[in-house]
Amino acid sequence: MAINQPPKQAPKKNPLGNNAALKYTAMGTQMFVIIGAAAWAGVSIDKHFNHKFPLAALSLTLLGVAVALWLSIKDFIKKK
Repeated sequence: MAINQPPKQAPKKNPLGNNAALKYTAMGTQMFVIIGAAAWAGVSIDKHFNHKFPLAALSLTLLGVAVALWLSIKDFIKKK
């Protein structure tokens, strides 16, 4: 005679669960890295070409902000 055993539960796909704090921390870190890398690249280009006005730094920083915001909004509205 078989012993009644509890039903087996499916293993969790995400071991951390749906931790909102972790998700938003990762989004903030991603934004920081993208904007920082774009600003660093712009400053490096301006130094390399001896620009008097930091056009590359401003342009790439604004582009980095736009890309970071786009990715963050895309992740924010992404459905599970």
